[in-house]
Amino acid sequence: MSSEPRRFILGTAGHVDHGKSALIKALTGVETDRLKEEQERGISIELGFAEMTLADGTSLGVVDVPGHERFVRQMVAGAGGVDLALLVVAADEGVMPQTVEHLEILAALGVRGGVIVITKLDLVDRDLAEVALEEVRDLARGTFLQDRPAALVSARTGEGLDDLRAALAAEAAALPDRGGDGPFRLPVDRVFTMPGAGVVVTGTCWSGETAVGDVLELAPAGAKVRVRDVQAHGRAVARGGSGQRLALALHGVKKDEVERGFQVVAPGACTTTLRLDARVDLVAHFDGELKNRQRLHVHHAGREVLARATLLDVELLSHESGCVSGLVQLQLEAPLVARRGDRLVLRFYSPLDTMAGGRVLHCDPPRRRRFDETSLAELAVLEQGDPAELFRQKLREAGTAGLPAAEHAAFAADPAAQPLGKRLYDRVLIDGIADSVAALADEAWRLNPLRGGVGKEEARRKARFAGSAAEWNALVEALAAARLERRRRPHRPAGGGRAAGGPPARRRCGGDPPAGLRPGLARRGRRRRGPARRPARRARPRGAPALPGRPRACRDGGGRLSCARRRPGRAARAPAGALRRRGQPQLRHVPRTDRPEPQAGHPPAGAPRRRGRHPARGRPAHHRPGSEEGSMSDYPTNAPRRVTRRVMVGAAGVGGGEPVRVQSMTTTRTGDYDATLQQILELATAGAEIVRVTVNDDAAAATLPRLVRSSTVPLVADIHFQHELALKAIAAGVAKLRLNPGNIGSSDKVREVARAAQDRGIPIRIGVNKGSLHRRYEELAKSDPAGAMVQSALDELEVLAAVGFTDVIVSLKSSEPREVIEACRRFSRQCDVPLHLGVTEAGTLQAGISRSVAAMSVLLSEGIGDTVRISLAADPVEEVTAAFHMLQALGLREGFARVVACPTCGRVEVDVVALARRVEELAKDLPPDRVIAVMGCIVNGPGEAKAADLGIAAGKTKVAIYRKGVLHRNIGKDDLERVLIEEIDLLR
Repeated sequence: MSSEPRRFILGTAGHVDHGKSALIKALTGVETDRLKEEQERGISIELGFAEMTLADGTSLGVVDVPGHERFVRQMVAGAGGVDLALLVVAADEGVMPQTVEHLEILAALGVRGGVIVITKLDLVDRDLAEVALEEVRDLARGTFLQDRPAALVSARTGEGLDDLRAALAAEAAALPDRGGDGPFRLPVDRVFTMPGAGVVVTGTCWSGETAVGDVLELAPAGAKVRVRDVQAHGRAVARGGSGQRLALALHGVKKDEVERGFQVVAPGACTTTLRLDARVDLVAHFDGELKNRQRLHVHHAGREVLARATLLDVELLSHESGCVSGLVQLQLEAPLVARRGDRLVLRFYSPLDTMAGGRVLHCDPPRRRRFDETSLAELAVLEQGDPAELFRQKLREAGTAGLPAAEHAAFAADPAAQPLGKRLYDRVLIDGIADSVAALADEAWRLNPLRGGVGKEEARRKARFAGSAAEWNALVEALAAARLERRRRPHRPAGGGRAAGGPPARRRCGGDPPAGLRPGLARRGRRRRGPARRPARRARPRGAPALPGRPRACRDGGGRLSCARRRPGRAARAPAGALRRRGQPQLRHVPRTDRPEPQAGHPPAGAPRRRGRHPARGRPAHHRPGSEEGSMSDYPTNAPRRVTRRVMVGAAGVGGGEPVRVQSMTTTRTGDYDATLQQILELATAGAEIVRVTVNDDAAAATLPRLVRSSTVPLVADIHFQHELALKAIAAGVAKLRLNPGNIGSSDKVREVARAAQDRGIPIRIGVNKGSLHRRYEELAKSDPAGAMVQSALDELEVLAAVGFTDVIVSLKSSEPREVIEACRRFSRQCDVPLHLGVTEAGTLQAGISRSVAAMSVLLSEGIGDTVRISLAADPVEEVTAAFHMLQALGLREGFARVVACPTCGRVEVDVVALARRVEELAKDLPPDRVIAVMGCIVNGPGEAKAADLGIAAGKTKVAIYRKGVLHRNIGKDDLERVLIEEIDLLR
């Protein structure tokens, strides 16, 4: 069975009356001048079409274009999608104005091959025809037709036609296959109606395939259409595709709703836009200028619209100035349907001269300013980046909308892509959604264990997933199998006590969940059978005032935060007679200050209770990180993480089961855009997940919008003293604010900032530093510095809660590690707000790391802390490295490959310090589970080296290299550097 023939589009070009239509008729037998006016006047007015089959079976769809200067619009419409061109020049006239213009248009449209044809050979002698050919050769120099084959023919006598067919066959054989990959796309060049078929559109299929019954989109109208019939060159076909001239009968649209330049495309395959970014190149024979904000005609896929051009990287484009290429943003006056890589033709507004060709870089860009460095850097990536990097950038930009898998099939296996249904998504984004869904499921289980989890559609809405229901279901199935099951908490076995091999379980209905229920996505309606219960009354008692719509805290007689007056031994009652069950849930997001210090043998106030007996009756004491009873010996590893709310800082989740995030801060003047951006990128490369920048003046605030757009990690604006700067930072789109309540001003200013942040969905970190507490806490700070910091934070939380703001993170910092530990412990017992850990003014590199780790490792081991920064008077990159080393040592994050080095002594045979540093440098990109041992002598060297993935044990003259505990080779010391590089590369 023979394979399907190769298919390409052949287009003509040349001056009017040079014999293009006669040549096509001689080659195919088809009269392309189908209109009565064309036949009467002897010139082509509209596009003509034919089909030609070469000797090797290759099929050419032929598009014959008008040559008159008044019909260049039609010529551009027909030349779109052409693979091969016939540049036709009459032997008796030679090169003419439209010969030049048509060649420039073909070059601008990216035509890949062609043949030069000298026609009317029967009207002149051979020498004159050779002169005309030489003239065309000179014109074609530097274009795609340079060194292409040529043919001298006569359409009337048939002379030279066989040579022309052979030349076309050779050119077609050199072209790569168009294939059927990519989404279906057909620019419309004709529309008409036929009895029994309805509306019919014709055009050259640029990519993809379609068949009867397919649902497509008519753009830019946005109408959904169904294909009723498919024809290729007048023949009904089961499927038509790229490289063919197709006629499609469409259902769902009227004739007057379609016009030339519309496109029939696969849904979502193209972008309908009023703005384009493009690289523009002036054509060789344009002697004018392209100025900024100049009005011009844009031709694309058969459609012509007016636009204004903003020159982004040059002042002026002209041959006289020597600047003939530049980046341009086109503000269109009517919509175009475009994709990245599409070709454009730009023509002067008046007179209508072809001035430039262009290539689309961005189909829906933001409005750009001239000479903006961030915009130019982004366009440079789009223009010059490798295909994989461009795909990843498009994937990130698509967000939860994803990209069509059919359109990017070549990148389906890319590590950055997550296939779901018929679309591809950014894997990092999907991982974030997975974590979000898992946290939602855990939270739903905690609040209502009998519900069994959270509904799929509710989770989809809260996760803000923009894909289809089928893709969401595919994601849910993947999560249920791979992620949510791993996040399940172990439940108590039937005999009581902790589940074997895991951390203590949180309360789940007093033990194992009912059959069929698990923390995850709920199957609604599935409940344990039992007697029907009367639904709880939710109406308030007669005469009781309605509770306010916003959560409100009230103080009882003891000054504690509550919504009820408490009586010893009695259930609390709502104030003013309101039902307590309606008021209590409103305090879920309000900080609690009514929890006393835990007494011996009792859990902290507000901690989740577990079913079981009192410790005095033979059961283990309840332990919660930060409580006085219990010890770390109760746990084989770190204590379970403190349950906190989840706050989103850009794309990075903090708290709510998210990993402990690593932060750092720039040391540059934020107003210096280049220096600050450089440091942000260095910190991001080192692994920082959140970066804070100082906003201390208007210059810094003015730079923030550019930094936010350019940064690859979420940015936090650090605000002191001036709340106006906080408002400017919010307007700039930062991912989070950091405020110090001790110096920001009155509560009214804090509320104003909170309302603005709430409107933009920006969280706030309340940064409480011992050294800058408000003066009302000064007396308390003298006797109880930790208590003063905690009280300051709780008071600020109450101010934010009063305006309904709950996206808050708190940090409690001091230069004394013991005070930091005590303050964070106390705060964690009273509030579920995420904690940022740090020791302020810690010191220089070594001292700062030691003091910071002394405080943070204790808290993290107790399950306290959601994000960390090791503050150093050093390069901020060192902060990130030290933080990951600490978290890796505690088993909380994966960081770097571990390099074990022996302590130096008098027995070492090599410079262990220099060697270990060199190994760390070489191993910085290794997976975090790799272990390399660097040992300087034969005492402990072989034993330690055998326990590592790669071991180095030095002797007097030789160095032993171990792999996975097995002696691999002995080498001389002079070869150590070379061998190290080879061996470490094998661990990647």
